[in-house]
Amino acid sequence: MKSYTSSIVDWERVETIGRLFSRIPSRAVTVVEENDPQFRAVKYIVDRHGYKSLAIVVANSIVSYRLSSRGEDYWVEFSREISSVDINSAEDIISFMLYFLPTSRGNRFLIKQKITRLRKALSIIASIYDNPHKYVDLYRLLQELSQALEADIYSKTVVFSVKMAYYAYRLLGASIVNGDKIPVPVDKRISLLTSTSSIIDYPPSLILSKYQVDASSAWMRVAQRAGIESVSIDALLWLPARGVDKIISKSIEEARRIYAEALQTYSSHIVGRELAYEIARELFVKKPTRG
Repeated sequence: MKSYTSSIVDWERVETIGRLFSRIPSRAVTVVEENDPQFRAVKYIVDRHGYKSLAIVVANSIVSYRLSSRGEDYWVEFSREISSVDINSAEDIISFMLYFLPTSRGNRFLIKQKITRLRKALSIIASIYDNPHKYVDLYRLLQELSQALEADIYSKTVVFSVKMAYYAYRLLGASIVNGDKIPVPVDKRISLLTSTSSIIDYPPSLILSKYQVDASSAWMRVAQRAGIESVSIDALLWLPARGVDKIISKSIEEARRIYAEALQTYSSHIVGRELAYEIARELFVKKPTRG
């Protein structure tokens, strides 16, 4: 992936935050990922389906948007349902999804659109099913998946699908490559952090709708400066920031507390209090810009 620069990104802020993240022990990054409820849901699938899980996880990931429940809850629901089903082909996966989506509690919206998306993705899902080891090169997976879906490589659902495949590979004990080339998925929570950290001084809604590539590239540079693969830094940002959107407009200090305490908890306190609060202060330097 080519180096990306943007005039709207405050690269000094990127450098400051990257230096802070470089102080997070590598073991803490691993533990935070393992404590991600979505990682645990993938583990449930892997324990049942082994290497078939790669295709299963990608198929579900590409329709994991506009959910009717929290993403964590939806993935638990999905993992329990798919774990009781015999899967012997990529077609079996699609057939299950066609049955499952209309009955799902956590994925009720845009069902026809999602079914069309799954059918369009059948060729790449079949390729993953038939040769899962081919895609330990995560950048290759990113490229082929984006081509199959006719989407940009920065597309949130495409990047999220690669991240979830990475979780499956980790659980299978496979060694992945090019994890540092995977864009950071920019959703509402990451857009909020991009704004409150002053990395981009625009409203979260505008970052999400217009400046996703700029935001993703900025966080990739943070990861590079920190010595953390970009496929992994998302968990350090996204998980501890849960709930801050409801409090940040009222209290920056409370938002910092929520993030810092959650980072300590998700890392099983490998990240200590002092570093957690130092990171939180840099991620929440101001209330999000309104727009």
